Amino acid sequence: MRYFVLLVIAFVVANTSYAQVRISGTVNHNGKPADKVIIEVYEAGVKISSLAATKRGQYLMDLPFDREYVLVFKKSMMIPVRIDVNTTLSDRNKEFLEVDVPLNMELFCYFDGLEITPYDQSIGEIKQNGIGQNTFGFIPDAANVEAMKVVNEGSKQRLKNGEQPVEVPTGSAVAFTGTQPAKKAPENVADDKVRLEEERADRTAGRFQQVENSQLEQANLKREQVQVEAETSVAKRTVQEDHAVIEKTNRHDYAMEQQRNQDFIADARVARHDDMISSLEYTASNASLTAENKATTLVPVPLTKEVENYLFSSVERLIVNEQGIQNQYEKVTYDMYVIELVYCYKNKEEISEESYAAIAQLFK
Repeated sequence: MRYFVLLVIAFVVANTSYAQVRISGTVNHNGKPADKVIIEVYEAGVKISSLAATKRGQYLMDLPFDREYVLVFKKSMMIPVRIDVNTTLSDRNKEFLEVDVPLNMELFCYFDGLEITPYDQSIGEIKQNGIGQNTFGFIPDAANVEAMKVVNEGSKQRLKNGEQPVEVPTGSAVAFTGTQPAKKAPENVADDKVRLEEERADRTAGRFQQVENSQLEQANLKREQVQVEAETSVAKRTVQEDHAVIEKTNRHDYAMEQQRNQDFIADARVARHDDMISSLEYTASNASLTAENKATTLVPVPLTKEVENYLFSSVERLIVNEQGIQNQYEKVTYDMYVIELVYCYKNKEEISEESYAAIAQLFK
C-alpha cells in the first residue's frame, strides 16, 4: 500500500511466561514519527485499554489469544485509523507461546469539510494466516484502502496549501468510541482489562523508556567524545604551533647574534686596517736609523713596557727616555690567518723591526 506502511512479520518466541500476540511498531505523520498518539483497544464494542505511544511514535501492546479486538490509532486533528485483530490460534498448545507482529501506521490531517467516509471502516485485519499454524499477518481491505487513498491525497494537498487542520467531529462514525452495537462482551472482559492495563502498561512504557534513555545516553557519550577529541586536537595543534613559533624565534635570534658577531669582526678589521694605513706615512729618512741615530738610541733608559691583546692583533708598547725626551715605541702584530703582518712605530712614525728590536733589548 502507498500511504499505510504496514510491515507485518510474525514469528514465534519460545520459552516465555506469556501466551499472547504482541503488536508493536511506529506511528508516522508526513514521513516522520508522530508524538502524542493514543492507541485504544476495544473488545466487543467496549474499550478495555488505551496506551500512549512514545515521543518517537513507538508503541507495544500484548493481546491474549482467542479474542477479537479493534485497535484505533488517534491523534489530535488527525483522521483516526482502525484495524481489526483476531488472535484466534488453531494450535491449542499455546500456554508458553508468544507471537510478535510488527505494525507501522501512517496518520493524515483532518480538515473542515473533508470527506472521510472510508475511514468509518477498518483498513484490514490481523489474524493467523499463511503457511504455518503460528503465523500471523495483516490482510488489508483492498477496496477500502483504495478509497482511503483519495482522502489521503486531499488531506496532503490541503496541508500543502497552508490550511489549518481541525478536530474530527465527535459525533461522526469515524470518531470511533465503541458505542456501536456489538456482540455481548465476555464475562472476563474486565479481567482482561485489568491484566492488560496493569501488568503490561508499565512493562511496555518502561521498555521503550529504557531504549530511549539508552539511545540518549549513547548519543550524549558520543557527543562528549567528539568534543573531547576536538579539544584535544586543538590543544595539540596549539602546542605544536607554539613550539614552532619558539623554534623559529630562536633560530632568528641566533642568526641575528651571528650577524652581529660578524659585523663586529668586520668593523674591528676595518678599524685596525685604518690605523695601519694612517701609520704608514713616513719618509725615506725614517726608513732606517742612521749612524748618528744609532749612537743616540744606544743610550736610552727603559721606563715601562706593556702589552695589549685584541681579537686579531696585539700591541707591545715601550716607553724610554732618550736624552731627556720620552719616546714611545710600538710593535703592532696583525694575525690575518694565512699571514702575519708586523709594523713598528716610534711616536706614531714607522720604523724598521731591527730598530724596534734594538730598543726592546733594553728591557731584557
